[in-house]
Amino acid sequence: MLTIGAVMMTRMRLNNKIGARYCFFVIIVCLLLSGCILLQKVGPEPQIIASSPREISIRSVKGVKPHIMAAEHCAKHGRQWEFLGGYPFGEPSLAVIYGYSCIEFE
Repeated sequence: MLTIGAVMMTRMRLNNKIGARYCFFVIIVCLLLSGCILLQKVGPEPQIIASSPREISIRSVKGVKPHIMAAEHCAKHGRQWEFLGGYPFGEPSLAVIYGYSCIEFE
């Protein structure tokens, strides 16, 4: 989006005050739009599917591993977390169920 404003600035003469203001306005709008796009959430929040003092299963989106949520759960029970792996939840879906084990501190 920033390239649109940059191209417009190079094509228009900066001596023209209206053209310069217009290009500046376009660049500001592009920056605001790209900032809003970057602030959007990637997907739904991770959810705890099943938990016990020894294990926890968390449903999340591919690429977002909820290690912090598992660490907090295991710390609540006085244990440390160990990542067991992620398993796809439906083939066309991006959802993954991540498994964690709560093990005793060594």
